[in-house]
Amino acid sequence: MLSGTLMVLPIAHVRAANENVNVIVRPGPAVSYNGPQNGLIFTEYINITGVYQLLTYSVGFYFNSTVLQVNSVSTGAAVYLHQGVPSASWSDFAGSIDNTAPTGTVYYYTYSNLGAAYNKSGNFNLMTVEFEVKPAYTSTYTGTYPGTPVDMVLMSMTDQNILLYLADANGDPIPVQSFDHGTFLLNAVPLPPTATYTITSPATPPYYVGIPMTFDASGSLPGSTGAAPFDSPIVDYAWNWGDGSPIEHDATAITTHTYTLPGSYNPILVTTALNGLSSPPFQLPVAFSVLVKPTGCIVDAYTQNWRYIDPLVLQPVAQGKAYGQLAELFRPGDLVHIYVVTSYNGDPVQNQPVTIEVFDNQHIIVLTSVAVTNSLGLGELDFRIPWPCTGPEPEFGLWEVFVTWEIGNNTNPHNSITQNDTLFFNVGWGVWSSGLDVGGPYFVGDTMSIKYTLHNDYMVPVTVLNTITVYDDLMVPVGYTTEWVSIPASTAVNVGPLSITLPKWTFVGQGTVKADELTTFPSLLGIAWGPEQVATFGISHTTNPQDP
Repeated sequence: MLSGTLMVLPIAHVRAANENVNVIVRPGPAVSYNGPQNGLIFTEYINITGVYQLLTYSVGFYFNSTVLQVNSVSTGAAVYLHQGVPSASWSDFAGSIDNTAPTGTVYYYTYSNLGAAYNKSGNFNLMTVEFEVKPAYTSTYTGTYPGTPVDMVLMSMTDQNILLYLADANGDPIPVQSFDHGTFLLNAVPLPPTATYTITSPATPPYYVGIPMTFDASGSLPGSTGAAPFDSPIVDYAWNWGDGSPIEHDATAITTHTYTLPGSYNPILVTTALNGLSSPPFQLPVAFSVLVKPTGCIVDAYTQNWRYIDPLVLQPVAQGKAYGQLAELFRPGDLVHIYVVTSYNGDPVQNQPVTIEVFDNQHIIVLTSVAVTNSLGLGELDFRIPWPCTGPEPEFGLWEVFVTWEIGNNTNPHNSITQNDTLFFNVGWGVWSSGLDVGGPYFVGDTMSIKYTLHNDYMVPVTVLNTITVYDDLMVPVGYTTEWVSIPASTAVNVGPLSITLPKWTFVGQGTVKADELTTFPSLLGIAWGPEQVATFGISHTTNPQDP
């Protein structure tokens, strides 16, 4: 709060017992504060209420002339009333205004020409003052938001820095009986934050595909609450990386991002403050380029980026990109599409013969082939996983694809070098069940309890329709139930117990339970993940007493 020193005005007489004056100071209309408002004009009022035999008055106060200047001072309509009748019996002197820094002053004096005292009850304006924030005033950062809180308090009026001198018709002073302190300030409004960021790692270009970049938004400014303590911290940093990836929301200012494709990028940052307001979008003045890092000659083998896994969980599968990586599992009979890419310092090398060799789970060669690269440096090969008539299970396990490519040596042009890559993938059912436990034996009319374990060998989660069918001794279906089961990636879950009641017409003897895992119902074109599980149990007559 700004303060001043006492303006001393002479008071020479003793107060009469029946004299009474109340003085109030009230702000003018509320003014919005949106940071430093150079040139902003606002009005304040000095009023009196409940006066008796007022003959003359003078008003003086100090103000902070570093921040403010007084444009005009005018006396209020109250001084031109005499006994409630409009009159020109009052005169006011021009007074003085001093806008000189560091302390400005205002002094005004009025009296009654007729020498008649003024008596009135109510609220009347003595003075109206128009202030202006100095156009040349420069706000300094003194708080958590530019311009607050110091610059918010533009002037303070207290009994130490504003003094009213009032005198009656006899020249006796009329002291102030009560004084309401007033603080003149601009009312703050909630403000959005301001977003900005820099790239801190790598410290300087160039930036490369596959190399993480660090973005620092610590320089972003918080929002304003519109009231003390004003600061409204940033609670969300929303990054649009411009590469098709989802918007990233962070609670902290520093994050990393890795671009996977070369191109020109300029991420957009929007910050949101605790007050719910969001900043305007911020981008760097100039977009930056992400390049493919020169790495010499590279050959990379990988599989297709999408194939059938689960219609309810549509997630890309692992392709095995980069050297010696694992691709997603393939089932017996699946089509395997091998891609081979050749490049030199990031540029594709076309019309290159690349050899491809495939080994099964016993590391026995299944095929050898040659793929010729196209203008994108891409060669391709298709083959299917075998499904022998004796059953495909012997093929289950880890398969390997080995590729080689010959290219010139950049250090010795008379020699050549051979590049290679190895790709691995598993062969199996993908989803399968084990441990079918049906309990028993049961009596006719009993409720069976069935449990089993479902396995997911894929690197993505899957959702399985499991069906349970119960048959009696004559293979008559006597019970059926289904259940959808979600299985996390590369894990197994226990299912059950499931309940099926044997009807009274069940044929006793040996019962059978068959458990099948399907993609969906066959009527909806669902297919089996693999062979069904079968278990047997005993069925007996219910023992009942003889009829009387």
